[in-house]
Amino acid sequence: CLVGSEMCIRDSSSTSCSDSSSDARLAIKLEEKSYIYIRKRPLPPPERTKTRQTMKRLILFAAALLAAGTLAAQNCIIVDSEKIFKSIDAYNQAISDLDDLAKQYQEQVDNRFQEVETLYNNYMNQKASLPATTRQAREQAILDKEKEAQQFQESLFGQEGTLMKKRLELIQPIQKKVFDAIEAYAKQVGAAAVIDSSNNPTLLYASPSAEHTQQVIELLKK
Repeated sequence: CLVGSEMCIRDSSSTSCSDSSSDARLAIKLEEKSYIYIRKRPLPPPERTKTRQTMKRLILFAAALLAAGTLAAQNCIIVDSEKIFKSIDAYNQAISDLDDLAKQYQEQVDNRFQEVETLYNNYMNQKASLPATTRQAREQAILDKEKEAQQFQESLFGQEGTLMKKRLELIQPIQKKVFDAIEAYAKQVGAAAVIDSSNNPTLLYASPSAEHTQQVIELLKK
C-alpha cells in the first residue's frame, strides 16, 4: 500500500502501513496543537479598525448629547486625569517598576518557550530514526512542555497573574488618592459634574474657564 509518496512493505519484522499512517497523524497532531506554531505571547490588544473607532465615537457622542440637556444647566468642570497622574512622582515610579517587572517576566516566558522549541527541533532532527512508540512519547512530552510554558505565562500575565496583582498593589492607592482629590475639589467649587478630558473623543469644545486640572494638581501637593 502507499502512504503519501512512500511505500510500506509488510513483513513479519517491519512496521505496518497502518503504523506509518499513525506516524503521519501524530506529526499532524503535533503541528496543529503546538504552541510553536500558535506562538502565544502576551501581546498588546489589537488596534481597533477605523470602522470600530468611528462606531464607538458615534455611540459616545450620542450618549453625550443625551446628557447635554441635564449638564447644560449645571456647573461642570473639566480635568485631565492623565496629566494629574503624571504629575505624581509615586505614579511615575510605579509605572517604571511595572515596566521593568514586565520585561523580566517576558524574558522568563521566552526562555520557557525556547526550551520547547529546542525539544521540538531536536525531535524533528531525530524523528526519521525513531520507532512509532518513541515518536508518540516524544511528541506528547513536547506538548506537555508547551502546556507548562503557557500556564507559566498565564500565571504572570493573566488577569489574575502576578503582574496584574502587582499593578493593583502599586496603582490602586494612587488612583484612590487622585479620585478623592477630584471629588473634594469639585465639592469645594460647587461643581455638579466632572468631565475627564483624557482621551475623550466626545469633548468637542471646552471653555478655558472650565479647565481645573492644575487646581487639582495643586491640591494633591498640599
